[in-house]
Amino acid sequence: MRISVMTYIDDTIYLDHTVIRVQESIDIADDFYRIHNIEVNGLKTDYIAINTSEERDKCKVSIGFDRVEHYPTLKAIRYLGCYYSSH
Repeated sequence: MRISVMTYIDDTIYLDHTVIRVQESIDIADDFYRIHNIEVNGLKTDYIAINTSEERDKCKVSIGFDRVEHYPTLKAIRYLGCYYSSH
């Protein structure tokens, strides 16, 4: 069984082995949000890529109605009180 998305209230995390599969999960969620008229604030999104051999500019994902593009950040990201980073 593959778990690619975890959500708690309004915090969502997408997990997968490739950027393409992460983007596919985001696109499915975006379709659901559009159907149910749920707005996602893409500007508040943080994104990290862990153990990737891809260059940073090839790891872009887009999210939300406005399709905000995100590149992996080098800062630690807080999710449900825990901090995660790519290093």
